[in-house]
Amino acid sequence: MKKPDLNVENWQKIFNVKNTKGPCKRRYLLMILILCSNAVALLAQIENASFESEAIDGERQIVTKLDGWEITKGNIEIISSSVFAAVEGKQVLDLNGDQPGSIKQTVRGLENNEDYTLKFEYADQKGRIRDPISLLASAEVIINEINVATLRNISPAPNYIGGIGFAFRSTATGTATIEFVSTTSGDMGLVIDNLRIEEGLPLAPPLNNQLVNGSFEMAVDNESGNPHLFGEQLPGWLIMRENIDLIAIDRYGTPDGKWVIDLGGHGPGGIAQTVSHLVPGAEYRLSMLYARHQWWNEEDPLTGQIFLNDELVLSLSRNLWAKAPRWEKATFDFIAPADGKVKLSLFSTAYKVGGGILYDDIRIEKISDIIKTKRIPVLIIDGFSNHQWDTNTVYLQKILESSGKFDVSVSTCPKQDPDKSTWENWNPDFNSYPVVIQT
Repeated sequence: MKKPDLNVENWQKIFNVKNTKGPCKRRYLLMILILCSNAVALLAQIENASFESEAIDGERQIVTKLDGWEITKGNIEIISSSVFAAVEGKQVLDLNGDQPGSIKQTVRGLENNEDYTLKFEYADQKGRIRDPISLLASAEVIINEINVATLRNISPAPNYIGGIGFAFRSTATGTATIEFVSTTSGDMGLVIDNLRIEEGLPLAPPLNNQLVNGSFEMAVDNESGNPHLFGEQLPGWLIMRENIDLIAIDRYGTPDGKWVIDLGGHGPGGIAQTVSHLVPGAEYRLSMLYARHQWWNEEDPLTGQIFLNDELVLSLSRNLWAKAPRWEKATFDFIAPADGKVKLSLFSTAYKVGGGILYDDIRIEKISDIIKTKRIPVLIIDGFSNHQWDTNTVYLQKILESSGKFDVSVSTCPKQDPDKSTWENWNPDFNSYPVVIQT
């Protein structure tokens, strides 16, 4: 689509102000420049982007036709703000009518082969019957036949999730075909509202001189005791997808400070920041403490992934026996690159539930600066209780060793029958251990 020539001279001819003089001409020219810039922007926007064009009967209405959009599968539902508040205007769109639906629209007037970001808000619904296999409502976002995002969330409207948006590139003819496809079963799915296109790529993670807010103690603009955040709402970090939540509950045994982060807010979220001022070629250690959420038993194990400069460096897993406060330490050693910068990214890969692995005390330290403390010898005695001593020993040993403060040995008491000699020869050196624990 060829753009109209919207230069000032042409607008002067349209408004017949060629011969206008003095202050009046300047005011006219100012109005013309504003109209010119707005006219170009309007060419590249989504039609019926807040789903206000349809006049519906009542609070909800299933429709098979949608102004500006093609319904390519099933049907969808328009919901009025009398049910729950919209983000923009008075209506939102549910991607499920009485069945999963999908919608598609081609936007024209974009620059050819340029980077853009699609933004919108979305949420789940309280009344939706949750699939026991996957509790989250979900949908695919497809632009120019490329899947740019899979939405998975359980945040109930009107608690909408926004965020940094989704990157795409316009075609050689300056178009973008945008499609939303519900992958949620039943008659309720994700609701979406306030669609818009912005020039350029999504916001990049913040660049910090050192790792910032690794224990998540910096204040957030949220008065909740369990704030759920998205976008730029977490100091020092950028929330890369979905949302996350911060938890301050005593029984979680927070290792450092008051708060820990759950990367599965209402869905599988992720965070990132870029750390600069590393010494090129020097050895560094990335470390963190992690544990399983105390809820969300529907998925086992809960998993997560850690990236440095977009390269996977750690894959973490926590089963039902590793819930907080059973914290464990994970580390990864690396060489600082030539530019002295690393982008650190953490993502939840628990795709079925609204919770994930918890993290705290994330650090990037120069290995030569790490002070090696003298470890305390600990002896665990097991083998003769009725309290699942074998399982308890494994987890207690992991907890103690992950702190970096203890050297742990295990001695299993032999049975006295049928071979008494084994029992008589079992003689741990208790004097070598200032701490002895029986499991």
